[in-house]
Amino acid sequence: MKILCAGLAVCDILIKPVGESCLKVDTSKVDTIALKGGGDAFNVAVNLASLGVKSALATRIGKDEFGQILTEQAQNAGVDTTMMCGCKLATSSTAVLIQENGQRSFLSFKGAAHTFTEKDISNDALKEFDCLYIGSAFDLPALDGMGMANLLKRAQKAKLKTALDTTGEAKDFQLLRPALAYVNYFLPSIREALSLSRAKSAEDAARFFHTNGAKTVIIKMGAEGCLISENGNQLRVPAYPSKVVDTTGAGDAFVAGFLAACCNGLSLRGCGALGNAAGAECVSKLGASGTLSSYELLNNKYLLGNGNRKHL
Repeated sequence: MKILCAGLAVCDILIKPVGESCLKVDTSKVDTIALKGGGDAFNVAVNLASLGVKSALATRIGKDEFGQILTEQAQNAGVDTTMMCGCKLATSSTAVLIQENGQRSFLSFKGAAHTFTEKDISNDALKEFDCLYIGSAFDLPALDGMGMANLLKRAQKAKLKTALDTTGEAKDFQLLRPALAYVNYFLPSIREALSLSRAKSAEDAARFFHTNGAKTVIIKMGAEGCLISENGNQLRVPAYPSKVVDTTGAGDAFVAGFLAACCNGLSLRGCGALGNAAGAECVSKLGASGTLSSYELLNNKYLLGNGNRKHL
């Protein structure tokens, strides 16, 4: 299978550790300052390639140094970059301030990738793929709303499976509602799911999304694993313990693990387990992408090595 990842590609400037005291003095010493690719679509495309799945990235980048860095990192990871379009705006970028415990805050410059539109992907281009993943709803102003619904509808008409996740800015459900009818896999975080649905639990939130058109709902729940809901059946798949270094990109790693497991024919429970394993490995390292082992090593480490083969 080949998956097209469309949406955000951002150049991340990772700084660790950052505490409140840093803003009260002239100079603070940190352990790490790194420049890496980020953004949901970029992260998922690179992580899928690490897991042995053919992936391509459709986004907008600036004709600048950050754009060149994103392109080179994606190519080095094995991602098809022919649909990364250069534009006059500067490349989107983010300063990621990481605390000692791995939690992070973002300072975001919304540039080229944030102007990505439905017209950036043609019907002919869609024919080359088996699945369209869009990251991230609510942070793509030129695509959110009917543009996203139309793109997903065109993808399903071309016989592609579709997957969609959202960002932490998820608030206005009506902006998302037209798209859900054309989504096979909807993958919000628990915070986003509760905010959008106004529900009190993951289970109730999933039911809300089903009533509004979503087919399979997968809610990412961090240290609590994930909830999978389909056809009236709901199950929780537990997380794997991991030493937390940096939580940036954990949700995107989950999405890549889940979709890679789908490509390998696993059950929904197995897909959730592999998604959890990918998230656990991601948070144990610095950076949002390019940190995953191969599909076989990830499977063996988290599913076979821990005696959890029953998940599959």
